[in-house]
Amino acid sequence: RTMYRFIVLACVVAVGAQPMGDMPACARVSHGGLMCCKKEMPPMKPPSDDTKECFKLMKKPPSCDVDICLAKKKGLASDDGTIDKKKMAEDVEQLFENDPELVDSLKENCINGDLAKYGPADFCDLMKQRLCFDVQIIKRCNEWDDTGDCSGMKDLAAECVKQFS
Repeated sequence: RTMYRFIVLACVVAVGAQPMGDMPACARVSHGGLMCCKKEMPPMKPPSDDTKECFKLMKKPPSCDVDICLAKKKGLASDDGTIDKKKMAEDVEQLFENDPELVDSLKENCINGDLAKYGPADFCDLMKQRLCFDVQIIKRCNEWDDTGDCSGMKDLAAECVKQFS
């Protein structure tokens, strides 16, 4: 069986951050919990040689450095982290071409929507957008594995979705 896997800008989420509300629930689901969803998604692409250097920028507390680096390398943001909405939409369309409903949800909520509720004011839009993407994907999972490391993940996902609904 194929597990639900996803990556847009990074393969890690700022688990150590607790920006607002019950963010740890969303962080736990985003950071590994998505594999507990049984819905099939496009396979993850391994980091390319030119993006591997971005992951060396990871630190605690989380900063926007990794997100900005990855987005710049993919041509999705400017040097200051400003999101190129048109290019981001094209990237999402390509990545999820077989799931037009998800594409519409990501565009409406995360590319053209208000990202303020997805993180505190000191988080950059790319970090907020990453969480928004994860929340939209979590919303679409209707069947969860509830065994082993995935035990309780369905309930955490429901908490996360409720927080941003």
